Amino acid sequence: MKAVKRIFAAAALLMLAASVFVSVFAAEGMPDWYPEDVNSWVWRAADENAPRVVDDADILTPDEEAAVTRAVRSAAEESGVDIVVFTDTTTHGLDISVYAADFYDFNGYGTGVQHDGFCLTLIVNGRDREGWCCVTGAPRGLYTEENAEAIDDVLYGYLGDSKYAEGIIDWAGNIARLVKKGQPFAPDWWPDVGTPTPARDPNAPRVTDETGSVSQSKLEALAERAKRISDKYGVDVAVHFAEDSCGMDRQYYSDVFYNVMGYGDEEGDGILLTYFTDDGQAAMTCRGSAETKLSIKNVSRLIDGAESVFKGSAASAERWLKYLDRTYKTGRTPRKPFVWIIRSVICSVIAWIASGITNEKAVNSMRTVVTSFTAGDHLIGDSLVVANVGDRLLRTEQNRTYSPPVTTSSGGRSGSRSSHSSSYHGSSGTSHSGSGRRF
Repeated sequence: MKAVKRIFAAAALLMLAASVFVSVFAAEGMPDWYPEDVNSWVWRAADENAPRVVDDADILTPDEEAAVTRAVRSAAEESGVDIVVFTDTTTHGLDISVYAADFYDFNGYGTGVQHDGFCLTLIVNGRDREGWCCVTGAPRGLYTEENAEAIDDVLYGYLGDSKYAEGIIDWAGNIARLVKKGQPFAPDWWPDVGTPTPARDPNAPRVTDETGSVSQSKLEALAERAKRISDKYGVDVAVHFAEDSCGMDRQYYSDVFYNVMGYGDEEGDGILLTYFTDDGQAAMTCRGSAETKLSIKNVSRLIDGAESVFKGSAASAERWLKYLDRTYKTGRTPRKPFVWIIRSVICSVIAWIASGITNEKAVNSMRTVVTSFTAGDHLIGDSLVVANVGDRLLRTEQNRTYSPPVTTSSGGRSGSRSSHSSSYHGSSGTSHSGSGRRF
């Protein structure tokens, strides 16, 4: 029994010695900010004037570093969390995610009890380039895989072209919007996180143009027509022109705008058309009685009526208002003229094909039947030329040869997506989230 105890004691001493050896060995050759003994390290808050941009890889000019520093500090003030940028030429053998977390933790960055903040770490050594965004504290709930991927797509587009300063400045702004509004590319009108839904606003504009693509006279004419329909049928009607949906679902974008503007009459009835000028697509938000009066088919046809091939044209909104008036009046939404034109063309083509087939059958029925009893009866004279045997495949575009189906990969290009971690630990044991990719 004593021998067993001695063995366990010796093993414990060896493990302790190994732990100390690893800690000391890990500190050798590491940057000055890395603790000599990770196991005895204690977090201490960084001074508020401590640098938030540390360019050890020297990828920024002095002017660029100054501009990036201003942008990072501005984003931090707007969001209320710490935002840090760190560049180096190596991770000293650590995984980049751990190296980013260690830089953030060991330098005492972060706000509040959870040390809330973001640390963008870029490792640049010639063409060997990699990045990682480490997220700590409360913002981790907002840094979902979807939001991380969207932010990284933009960031690494800049970094891949070696536009480091531009990319970091844009990234800082997107991080600030993510924390403040919950969406990285949200427009200015988007509500801040935790903001209650505004009350109904009877003075809200009937037509809003974020794109600047519609003339003032057109906007006034549309607003007047929307008001006439509103008064006529007792439902709040509005039109919203947006350039794009900022990477969000179009219907969600339209719904949020409806709530923020305070649309809806005293009974809560309201309809909003949001028309996206970048691709000519549209979305409709219906509230109150409009949700029950407008069937799914009618809503679909109303959206079809608004989606015009003439992108950005006020004619789309005019057609939608016209169809909406007709829908409330008759209970049915007319199809847009383009549909009827296409249907007429299709019907004409079908009729032309059918008449051609009937005519050919009539001509063939009047031919004299000649019976061929042997294969030689198909040869012309004494030659080896084969006469026309009326083969169906020879008279069509059908191919006799086998063509395998062409398949395409459903995934993106190799390296075009970020690695994302919802939870991992740095050397200090602190929990983080993050994402990154090579560029």
